[in-house]
Amino acid sequence: MAALTPTASLPGVPPATPGIGADERLTRVFTRFIAAGYLFNLLTTFPTVIDAYRVAPALTVITATAVFGSGAALLPASYAHDHRRTIGRASMLAAGTYLASVVLWLAAGEIAHVQVSGDHFLYYIPALAAMAIAMPVRPAVAVGYGTLAVVGTVVLNHRVGTARDPYLPSMLFSLVFSAVFLSASIVAWRTGRRLDLAHAEALEATAADASAQARGYEQQRFAALVHDDVIATLLASTRIDDAAAIARHARTVLTAVDEYEGHADHDDAPPAVAASVLGAAVGRIAPHAYWSADIGPDACRVPSDALTAASAAVSEALRNVQRHAGPRARATVLADFDADGFCVTIEDDGAGFDPRTVAPDRLGLAGSIVGRMASTPGGAAAVESAPGAGTTVSIRWSR
Repeated sequence: MAALTPTASLPGVPPATPGIGADERLTRVFTRFIAAGYLFNLLTTFPTVIDAYRVAPALTVITATAVFGSGAALLPASYAHDHRRTIGRASMLAAGTYLASVVLWLAAGEIAHVQVSGDHFLYYIPALAAMAIAMPVRPAVAVGYGTLAVVGTVVLNHRVGTARDPYLPSMLFSLVFSAVFLSASIVAWRTGRRLDLAHAEALEATAADASAQARGYEQQRFAALVHDDVIATLLASTRIDDAAAIARHARTVLTAVDEYEGHADHDDAPPAVAASVLGAAVGRIAPHAYWSADIGPDACRVPSDALTAASAAVSEALRNVQRHAGPRARATVLADFDADGFCVTIEDDGAGFDPRTVAPDRLGLAGSIVGRMASTPGGAAAVESAPGAGTTVSIRWSR
């Protein structure tokens, strides 16, 4: 994997980013943590489940299976593609099932005078249920749910269990205990979103910085053209009486202006600026793609037409990843600048395809990538892929 050298980390080159956002990573990991908590709780409180089973077998089987089963269901939900919606629904189910189980046991205690010999197994779970519901709902709702769950379980443990502690100390202890985990859950659920927002803002700033560098470079180039050619010709026309010489000079200036508009080959950019432009293109099209640039100490300058073509080809390759590689495909973009030119490699682990089956009129590959680079002096592009093996696009320019 290409390394980020000190030169490559100049402003305008986005840092390497993982294939998924911070929000998705934290959501999935924290959901698995909660699911593991339910399973661990089942193991440690299993004797209390047995005690409840002795006095109310049917109710214990129903509520224990529902509570611990819905909590454990968070584990497979954390691997779902549509993770936020799936985890949100599983969290709501776990929280609702727990609260309904508490109500059922309270009703059983009032109607059938059920009494377990120790603490009730539901007494140990309100913090987990509150942590789960903190993801799909607003913090105020999660706090309200957590308070209700704690109050319900403390009352349950005093009426159905054999708790002898006064209500108030038990209530305060459970509230404080659950509040610690609920607060951590609320922060964790929202930290990922904030990190992704900060990342998006950084990418926008990167793109703006790269654009500013490009504009500044273009302004310097235009100012040099105006000063060295246009103004010199106008001054010469006021001081030289040789009309033929002035006409020749004017034709030279017009040729220089035409070359300026066409981005002639001699117009080039420093490699750091070129990396900035390519990095900004990656950030705009695929902000979660892995991006890395390696700029050698003797890296050559890059002509603007080669840079423009490469940036457009990289953008098209990343758009193809989004369109055809599949929803879970991850993209990696590596750029290498040296004395002979540069090479950009775009790899994905998606569905892949058979290049022989691509119709000739598919402009995405033939025109926007391979054709564009082939029409650029010194440019070349190649596409390698196979069904189920992902796709690799190589974009090169050599001086």
